[in-house]
Amino acid sequence: MVRTILKKMRSEFIEDKLKLESDQNKIKIKIRQNGKFLEKLREEEDQNQDLFSPRRKNVNLHDNILELEKEQDILIGESKDLEEQLLQLNVRITELDDALKALKESETELFREPFYTSMEENINGLMQKTEMCFRLLPADPMRCKLELSVLMKFLQEMKSGLLDEKNSQKGGIE
Repeated sequence: MVRTILKKMRSEFIEDKLKLESDQNKIKIKIRQNGKFLEKLREEEDQNQDLFSPRRKNVNLHDNILELEKEQDILIGESKDLEEQLLQLNVRITELDDALKALKESETELFREPFYTSMEENINGLMQKTEMCFRLLPADPMRCKLELSVLMKFLQEMKSGLLDEKNSQKGGIE
């Protein structure tokens, strides 16, 4: 259950990462195109400085250059924002990978140990595993904590029920 939640979260983060990378590539292409266009406009502006030029002057050339420079600044800002978001997603994906690895190791350790001899020991093992999941999942704490808290309550109720049953059996025998 925990593993499926983690894998689902990881796949969602990877989808988000791919979308951000695509958006960032589009913005970088636009920045390069604007840069080339700005160079051409500046060259044309320099050529228009010639007083005896037979060419017609583009009256709005300077305004176009300023507008393109503003757009270029906005695009660079967006690119930096996307890069920051990509870094955060990479950190979250790494955290999820670490959590999945730790979960796999803990499951492996559980199976290496001899099987529990009683139901109470099984419940204690599951509670420890659940508590470990609380500590391992900083990537999406709200959803994971909700799922794990439900499981934890269920296990605690089962444990208290078993202890009550065990105590009632001891009381009846004596």
